[in-house]
Amino acid sequence: MLLAAAKSSAANGAGYVQLVMLLALGLFWYFVIRPRNKRLREQRLATRQFEIGDQVQTIGGIIGVVTDIANSEVTIRTTTGVSLAFTARAIAGKYETPAVSDTPNETASEEEDK
Repeated sequence: MLLAAAKSSAANGAGYVQLVMLLALGLFWYFVIRPRNKRLREQRLATRQFEIGDQVQTIGGIIGVVTDIANSEVTIRTTTGVSLAFTARAIAGKYETPAVSDTPNETASEEEDK
């Protein structure tokens, strides 16, 4: 009889542990995985929004102007006049030309002193 009572209390304890583990897994998914997936989905949609005439950059670093969009293929023309076809997934997004600063580079002034 004492053995049966011990098994019963052990089974109840295991049930609570499983419930706590399931709750922890659910909270982890809700607060970590779900927001990350949402952020990645929004980022993916934002980078795929380009039109003909936009300057884009590929995931390989090639910069060009979109000349044609057909199904999942995007054709870009580089500054040298070469037309290249890429899948839409290979386009990283619109390319923003970096701003040139008016202040001289500190390392350039250090090299001049030498």
